[in-house]
Amino acid sequence: MSFFRPGPENSTSLRGFSGSIASRRVLLCLTLFLAVLTVYNVTRSSQFINYDDDLYVTDNAHVKAGLSRETIKWAFISMDEANWHPVTWLSHAIDFQLFGLNPVGHHYVNLLLHGLNAVLIFLLLEGATGSTWRSFIVAALWSVHPLNVESVAWVAERKNLLSTLFFLLGFMAYLHYSERPAVNRFLMVMACFALALMSKPQVITFPCLLLLWDFWPLKRVGQADFAVGRVRIARRVWLILEKAPLFLMVAASAWITLKAQNALGAVRAEYPLSLRLENAIVGYLHYFHQVFWPSHLALIYPYPVHGIVWWRVAASAVLLLGMTGWVLARGQQFLVTGWLWFLGSLVPMIGLIQVGTQAAADRYTYIPLIGLLIAVVWGWAELRSRLPNRRFAIDGIATGVVLLALAFTTVRQTLYWHDSITIWSHTLSVTRDNPVAEENLGQALNAMGEGEQAYPHFVRAAALNPADPVSHANMGAYLHAHGDLRGAVEQYELALSLGADRRIQGRTHANLGIAYQQLGEPGKARHQFEQALQILPGQFNACLGLGVILQQEGRLEDALVFLGCSLQGRRTSDGFVHLGQVLQALGRQDEARIAYGNALELQPRRPDAEKGLESLNPNQPR
Repeated sequence: MSFFRPGPENSTSLRGFSGSIASRRVLLCLTLFLAVLTVYNVTRSSQFINYDDDLYVTDNAHVKAGLSRETIKWAFISMDEANWHPVTWLSHAIDFQLFGLNPVGHHYVNLLLHGLNAVLIFLLLEGATGSTWRSFIVAALWSVHPLNVESVAWVAERKNLLSTLFFLLGFMAYLHYSERPAVNRFLMVMACFALALMSKPQVITFPCLLLLWDFWPLKRVGQADFAVGRVRIARRVWLILEKAPLFLMVAASAWITLKAQNALGAVRAEYPLSLRLENAIVGYLHYFHQVFWPSHLALIYPYPVHGIVWWRVAASAVLLLGMTGWVLARGQQFLVTGWLWFLGSLVPMIGLIQVGTQAAADRYTYIPLIGLLIAVVWGWAELRSRLPNRRFAIDGIATGVVLLALAFTTVRQTLYWHDSITIWSHTLSVTRDNPVAEENLGQALNAMGEGEQAYPHFVRAAALNPADPVSHANMGAYLHAHGDLRGAVEQYELALSLGADRRIQGRTHANLGIAYQQLGEPGKARHQFEQALQILPGQFNACLGLGVILQQEGRLEDALVFLGCSLQGRRTSDGFVHLGQVLQALGRQDEARIAYGNALELQPRRPDAEKGLESLNPNQPR
């Protein structure tokens, strides 16, 4: 049995290319993989960015613990970041085990996964259609398309790459099953789908896309009716029934995902259904346009909170319905499958259930793009086959020019992902009224010690979206760092009153507690720290603050617990100094010496740490 059934194209125009179909296939796979390595090689100098990379890798204590038993257990029970995706968590943990916080390794794993996905698209299409060159061109266009830059260059989007990998492997397994249906073969389909869902639940349209695949290219719809003993079941009915286990998996995944997103407050209720519907209609045309003219690509496309002009919605709806009607009227099976694949696989991400603040996202096209490219490449090939005097050299040159143009645009777009300041500055240059970009550029500048440049971005973010708590929390942090404690308290309390998500609430309560602590109001500080830990157990700033309060009250053993909790969440010089002081007061001199030493490693020549060490070694020359 072979997945790769030679078609007419294989037996004629490709005969001179290689003496062996297998060796030709290997060469084409290597070409795809090397193209991906070449185009995306600029990620070798890219850093982590301050948008989700911290939550998935750099500040995630579980991931930074490596592939331990505790990490594996956490990965399967965690609903952090509004998703249940244990495979993704384990992937990041393995990366940290191998590369630590060196971003090069994390980026190259993304790059390798994208290259593998490109190869799988080629092998899958060739196996299902027998058409080598059409399959190769689809995979090549997909592999270097700029819309995929976000999925590859962003470390936190590992989940997109992994879910697509198992999604494609599931299609390969289904191709195997369709040739000779058997329970063990279908179990392999289910296993791949389960791994895809455990990487990112975007693939819930998988069983519906398999039904499209049954229509074309597998053409299972027209086969004889299915028989179970003397009972005959219509083929179309059976094709749906056989996928019942997959639909049950979809239902389970949807329930878990909604539970996770509601727990973190990721599902946003402030946008009315009418606005979400309008944005979805316009969104389809946005994605369609970007496939053919990928320009002004941004990390965040701001949500149209003030509405969308009616004529734009109407024009988008007419174009969308018109294109769908034209595709169905044409009746060409590859065209129907490709177009409906594009429309259908976008449904979970189109925004009818609004998650986050974005109106659209390039990463959402990672799987839908495959369907649209199938329709275009097969459609162009069919059109050219009807024309007299076909010139294959001209077709080859035109294809090469398109691929080079896409590759050049992809390299340029990838360069914008070099660091947080670059990607957010670019996003602001290609979008308008973008509070999320303003906030994150401000945070990136602030982290680089450019607080004076950062603060205006926080102010603009708050002006663009006064109901957004994050910008006020950022303004509070800036005022806090610059000594305006009362101004910081006002901004922190305003941020909390606006109803931030659980993560932002926890951090803001902790920061508010520190401000009260510095104002000499330990009662209020304790309350804020306790609130923070109730929302985010283990929040390192809250643990540190409570540890310091307990230290001041003379409850040293209790203080030790909270200081240890703080350092487990993040190693800070403050945490080690207070830990050293508590250990010294408890008479644990050797451990105190180690704690002070760790503080000085993180912050050389810190006076209180040096003084602590000197008190432990009074006769040692400094």
